[in-house]
Amino acid sequence: MKWQSIGLVMGLTLAGCSAHSSGGGAARVESLASHAHCGLPAPGVILAQDAAHWEQLRSQAGVELPSWPADGDRWLLVASLGQQTTAGHAVTLAQATQDGDTLTLHVNVKHPEPGAMAAQVMTTPCLVTAIPADGWQQVTVSGDAPFPVTRPHP
Repeated sequence: MKWQSIGLVMGLTLAGCSAHSSGGGAARVESLASHAHCGLPAPGVILAQDAAHWEQLRSQAGVELPSWPADGDRWLLVASLGQQTTAGHAVTLAQATQDGDTLTLHVNVKHPEPGAMAAQVMTTPCLVTAIPADGWQQVTVSGDAPFPVTRPHP
């Protein structure tokens, strides 16, 4: 039931994410955390627009995610790799850019090298970023699969 709730939350709130800046809104993108286990079983992007939604997601994930930002004009974006069967997977913010109305978060996706020894453990890697609540019409998280993902501003 817990995973179904998370899947529903993810399905209702998909969006995009990344870190260094160049231009308006991109200068306000900040990487808050890159975790090996976020509790989000499906790959994709979640956009939390308010503290109540974020707290619901945090409680359903069952792991420690960052707190809602004190800056009221920012939202949290989670880029998830989904459930993985080994350790060694990660997603990190490389750069954030803005071109007109498109905010793009460029992410680095890491997987274990083929044939490398890796612990056989279920992980759910993700990246949590704070992005401006306005100043963009669409957000794109670009990088290796499962990205790119593009979503319009809600």
